[in-house]
Amino acid sequence: NFFSGYPYFFRSGSKLLYGRATYSFPILRRMNASFLNFTFAKAYAEIFAETGMVSNDNTLSLGDLDLDPRNAVSDFLRVLEEDYLSDVGAELRVEMFTSYQIPLRAYVQVAHPLSRNRLQREAAMEVGLDPEDPDAPPKIDKWRYYFGLGFFPSDLLSAGERLTQTRLFD
Repeated sequence: NFFSGYPYFFRSGSKLLYGRATYSFPILRRMNASFLNFTFAKAYAEIFAETGMVSNDNTLSLGDLDLDPRNAVSDFLRVLEEDYLSDVGAELRVEMFTSYQIPLRAYVQVAHPLSRNRLQREAAMEVGLDPEDPDAPPKIDKWRYYFGLGFFPSDLLSAGERLTQTRLFD
């Protein structure tokens, strides 16, 4: 999902500029552990950083970037701070099978929004309040948690082929 650190429908628009950097690595390549009718096969971890912008404008602007390489990083960070939503997070993903050999994947993800103070400040100014005012709009959650369990079509198709293979008996 896009912008994991922010609530669903926090921003809306017909234009999206989005980037995600991810590093995935195996934790356990062969687990061979069981619980009830689940057999756990593999475990992976992932860390990520995302940034982007959602808008209804006809133009997405990167601002007035200076082409001087000595200022490029500071200019880029300033533009990110002004208009973009950014977050960082981690995910733990487990591949498993049921007792009937149906492949499943489960994940737990945690994400932290980096723009929450700026967004709360902007929301408070829109209604004419100081961000520290008790009546000001609240900040979004500091941490967002997601979890899921599901079948994956490509895994199901290959499992279905194994289950429905015709065998010739001599």
